[in-house]
Amino acid sequence: LAPGAFWLGTAAWLHHFNAQQRRFARFPHVPLDPSVSEHWVVKTVYVDAAGEIWMGTNGSGLCCFERGTKAFTYYHYDAKDPRSLSSNSVWSICEDRHGDLWLGTFGGGVNRFDRKSRTFTRYQHDPENPNSLSNDAVYSVYADTNGNVWIGTWGSGLNRLEVATARYSHYTEREGLPDNFVKGILPDEHGNLWLSTDKGLSRFNPQSGTFKNFTVQDGLLSNQFLSGAYCKGTAGRLFFGGAGGAIAFFPDSIRAHPYVPPVVLTRFKVFDKPVALARALFALEEIQLSYRQNFFSFEFVALDYTVPHQNQYAYMLEGVDPDWINSGTRRYASYTNVDPGEYTFRVKGANSDGVWNTAGASIKIFVAPPFWKTWWFRLLAAAALGVIAFALYQYRVRRLLEMERLRTRIAADLHDEIAGNLSSIAMFGKIVQDESAAAGAPNLAHTEMLQRIIALSQESVIAIREIIWAIDPKPETIYDLLMRVRDFAVNACRAQNVSLQFELLPETQLPHKNLSPEQRKHLWLLLKEAINNALKHSGGTELELRALYESGYLTISLIDNGLGMNETGNTPRFSGRGLGTMQSRAAQLHGALEIFPHPTGGTAVVLTAKI
Repeated sequence: LAPGAFWLGTAAWLHHFNAQQRRFARFPHVPLDPSVSEHWVVKTVYVDAAGEIWMGTNGSGLCCFERGTKAFTYYHYDAKDPRSLSSNSVWSICEDRHGDLWLGTFGGGVNRFDRKSRTFTRYQHDPENPNSLSNDAVYSVYADTNGNVWIGTWGSGLNRLEVATARYSHYTEREGLPDNFVKGILPDEHGNLWLSTDKGLSRFNPQSGTFKNFTVQDGLLSNQFLSGAYCKGTAGRLFFGGAGGAIAFFPDSIRAHPYVPPVVLTRFKVFDKPVALARALFALEEIQLSYRQNFFSFEFVALDYTVPHQNQYAYMLEGVDPDWINSGTRRYASYTNVDPGEYTFRVKGANSDGVWNTAGASIKIFVAPPFWKTWWFRLLAAAALGVIAFALYQYRVRRLLEMERLRTRIAADLHDEIAGNLSSIAMFGKIVQDESAAAGAPNLAHTEMLQRIIALSQESVIAIREIIWAIDPKPETIYDLLMRVRDFAVNACRAQNVSLQFELLPETQLPHKNLSPEQRKHLWLLLKEAINNALKHSGGTELELRALYESGYLTISLIDNGLGMNETGNTPRFSGRGLGTMQSRAAQLHGALEIFPHPTGGTAVVLTAKI
């Protein structure tokens, strides 16, 4: 710009003021909708490095003023073109180091304008993405020399956009900003940013992320500044316009107060009630609390009285807070539902010029656990549980030993008494039968009765011996059981004059673990029933018994060459009750029982069980 030349935007015109001639020239623009008064308003005027004049309007988009032709080129929002301007309300304009223009729109976020392609790239708020612009209503934009664009928003604080990585940083009142309505952004010669807000002026240091705030008490005309009312003079002087008028100053003329204020803890409360302590709080190193006193708070102060109400504070409770909490001018911190444990409360403070006492003050807090959470109680509880578990184990072992002794005694008694008596009855009956036959002309009824007594006695002896075997705790493997089955089958086939073929794997190929009493009982009774049915009812002359073991499954096949199954698919020798009992025993073994006609004739009974 020529010395003494000014470009001004008003409610309807673009104006040029020649200070030497003290004359105004005005250039009317064509609003998007002339019937809407806001579309005439010029919100910002910017002269880029090439000397071009850019104008942002409050509804008519972006305008470029051609000095030679005195004509305007317009850029508007187009809903069908995502590379167009995002909003027609352009409130701020700046230029980055690459010559691109950055536009802050009120409602459409930020736009980067590539003057070569005449296209726009949009940077907008995404509610689903925390790494996005915090608000699409933008008051001000500024592009620094490090590739960052700083964005002042309407109610959402200050944003920093790292253009190369598209990463955002957000600064609000929580970080020390005086107000979240950032109206203007101007840099000084030291890299600081001066921010005008609705609650005063703030100097922001991007390197440290700290704010120094100024209000009417520091000499401002008003705490409330206006949007678009800011500029930087050629000599580095900053100008801001507000509700009370305009202020102008050189940033270097505002010097910080170097005093580092001491920080002191002044009061400690539990459940919002002051606690009487043995000594002054600042003289204590530790506070002991019970687990019931888990709601406590601290009050603190920085001892600088220049502008005490502008002193700044930050605090943290180590073990609870992951980082420092900036409380601004608030001088207290409270914590609720603090778990038992050891903590350290730390607080640091700064004077009104932002000079921090980083050492600050600290105190240890010990919240004692309830007795049931102490190490000695847990140790005692673990020991008690161990004693109880050991006692239960001993009781279980004793019960099992008692049951084993009882079963052994019962088996011995059955063998010695009942089985012996039944054997004696059978023997005496046989003697009587033999002597009666020797005496000649035996009584037929007596003979039949004696034969019946002998048969029942013999069957009872066999049954008693099987019961003794079933309850005897003596361990038995699959191989032992199959040998017992083989012996039974050999005797039974010999009595019925039936040929027996028995195929069994070697003992080394069978598992060596012992069968449970239930397993051996169900296996024995099921196989015995199957063998008896084949011998008594099949009418066959041959019986084949095979036993295989593979992948944890025992498969036993019993095949005869008898009558086989009838046309309905039923085997006459298996009654409904007998077959149901066999199926039930197979289920108890977690296995399956199949009965089907064998291809070569006769019937096949196949038991498969997981052993």
